[in-house]
Amino acid sequence: MNSHSSMHKGRQMRFPGILFFSLVNLFNYLDRYLVAGILPLIMADYGMSYSDGGLLFSAFVLGYVIFSPLFGYLGDRHSRIKLMALGVLLWSLATMASAAALPLILFLGVRVMVGVGEASFGSIAPGYLKDRLNDPRKLQFALSIFFCAIPIGSALGYVCGGFIASKLSWHYAFILCGLPGLLLALGLLFFKDDRIVVAPPPNLLRGVAEICAIPCLVCAMLGYACNSFALNGIATFVTKYGESLGFANSSITVIFGGILVVTGFAGTMIGGKLSEMYAERCADPMAAMLRFIGVVSFIATPCVIGAFLASQAWLFLTLCFFAELFIFATVTPVNAVLVRAAPPSLLTFTQGASILVLNLFGALPGPRLVGMLADRTSLGIGMQLSSLALFLSGVVWLGGGIMIARKKA
Repeated sequence: MNSHSSMHKGRQMRFPGILFFSLVNLFNYLDRYLVAGILPLIMADYGMSYSDGGLLFSAFVLGYVIFSPLFGYLGDRHSRIKLMALGVLLWSLATMASAAALPLILFLGVRVMVGVGEASFGSIAPGYLKDRLNDPRKLQFALSIFFCAIPIGSALGYVCGGFIASKLSWHYAFILCGLPGLLLALGLLFFKDDRIVVAPPPNLLRGVAEICAIPCLVCAMLGYACNSFALNGIATFVTKYGESLGFANSSITVIFGGILVVTGFAGTMIGGKLSEMYAERCADPMAAMLRFIGVVSFIATPCVIGAFLASQAWLFLTLCFFAELFIFATVTPVNAVLVRAAPPSLLTFTQGASILVLNLFGALPGPRLVGMLADRTSLGIGMQLSSLALFLSGVVWLGGGIMIARKKA
């Protein structure tokens, strides 16, 4: 690990600041998952297949993948606050532009720009929090709050998108949900980035080599890619599967949104707390967290398998509830590994690299491949690709955690 690092002066971030960053992260995921909530309506208007729908949902990932390492690289060298504010402004404007009756190719291009904006905030924010919260327990708590915004924002994407579309149209959903981001971008400028860089970070290639030399980071990223494949495949088509069981789009978006809020908040907070308690008792806390999330992923897998083979609505919703609960229990621990094990001078670049890996090999191909298999068989069978990916994430995390602990023993 590099000896050079960055320091900050002044007070550490207080709880209101953590809440503000969490609110920005909430709208990050709300704008991202708007497409999933109203996808059946967009597919109907454009005459899309399942695979086309999966491509539209995952289009933002292209911008996210390409620009996350770039923003991570810049975040270790320049004003992180200005970079994050720029990103929030860009994704909000792109979300609002998605409301236009664009040709499909331009629609895809606008969604790519949403990913470019999200790349800035997503790659820089966790490192900014770590720099201002030196105590591991306080950092773990802050990360739990910050990442609780993922399920809540995702749920609001389904709920707000479905509700606005039912009252007005899906076009208005993009306008009304993109507007708050303009104010959030302005609010970020009131935060200070008073970091003092002790020594310049290494160049790009040396940075990549330094990250790859840390086994727990490599395992965390690879398992996260499998987890992202599963989660995005589920998120893209869960409303469509609900419709096949007799739900109206407006009702399934609200129901699944409620499930996401409850399981996301509970799973993220409980997973963060239990993993920290377990890690504190182990000689290698990072390897312990990997083992924890590996076991949790194995528990979640049969729930996903059963949910998308269910022919009864109550069974589908019950299994979705437990699947989401266990999946979100992995969020805080895996991100804690990525933040806490990162070299001090490569905090934001490590986040950018992890975003590239989990999206390039997970979020980007997941919806598309699930959709392609569903077009050739059925949606229930197509969704089993997500089950397989979730199982593989457990293999990588648990196996990696065990091997790392053995090597250090």
